Amino acid sequence: MNAGIVLKQMVVIFLLILVGYILQKKKLVTQKDGACLSKLIVEVFNPGIIVSSVIGSSNNGEGNITGTVFLAAVLFLVLILLAVPISKIFAGGREEKKIYSLIFVFSNLGFIGIPVVQSIFGKGALIYVAIFILEYNILLYTYGYLLVMPSDSKFHPGSLKSLLNMGTLSCLLALLIFVCHIRLPYILGTTITYLGNVATPLALIVIGISIGQQEHLYRIFCQWKLYLFLIVKMILVPLFMAVVLKRLPISEELAQVSVILMAMPVGSMTVLLLKENHMKETLCSDSIILSSLLSIVSIPFLVYCYHLF
Repeated sequence: MNAGIVLKQMVVIFLLILVGYILQKKKLVTQKDGACLSKLIVEVFNPGIIVSSVIGSSNNGEGNITGTVFLAAVLFLVLILLAVPISKIFAGGREEKKIYSLIFVFSNLGFIGIPVVQSIFGKGALIYVAIFILEYNILLYTYGYLLVMPSDSKFHPGSLKSLLNMGTLSCLLALLIFVCHIRLPYILGTTITYLGNVATPLALIVIGISIGQQEHLYRIFCQWKLYLFLIVKMILVPLFMAVVLKRLPISEELAQVSVILMAMPVGSMTVLLLKENHMKETLCSDSIILSSLLSIVSIPFLVYCYHLF
């Protein structure tokens, strides 16, 4: 994981985001088009890249799977525990504390995590991402819902049905193929691979489209408190985790991928949770845009610091 190579990859990612921004500003795509493309990425292309990442894998993956499942669970638990004091530092009221906790724990492991990890480590490392996403989804529809729902509301088990989505199912399928060494027929495997190849550029273009839809983009860049929060979330906490992970008996690639995933920008699903519970999403949406742009610089910087250790 070379900092120079990572910087070049992040510049490529920035240019793809810029393409989406220009498309939006030139009115070549509408808000409805962006929503449609987002749905295709979530339901078709991201699942395709996750499954295609393990097609033809010859690794004996049971040890890797078990270790990654445990490590991901521990890292998410650390984030939840750290979110409590961090949200108290940055938030003004009770509702704002919930929002800061939400955006601290839940990062963009799909739209940005998959393209970044693939560009740095190759498709083979996406099996780690699949495990993180699987646990992420479980956490989102349990802890996430409990965090933002009103205090007088009761958790409805029916919301757990949302776990049965294409993202979760594709992660489970990828794990099954990886552990059991299942060989898909050439035609099916090639089709899935082609679908997966669309995911990376299109997801980044959609992020650019979303940024281009903001009417007062300059306002987002004037929030010093949000800058400080994102520095803690995307640099200081991942660096702390890097120091710990480098001393654990795990593979170097797993440690590096884990650090990169912990440094991802704020996840877009957080806005949907807030909307569903009738909470203000301005802070959340601002953090998504600002963190996505800052990641272009923060991730190469994090990689550089990682090697200093």
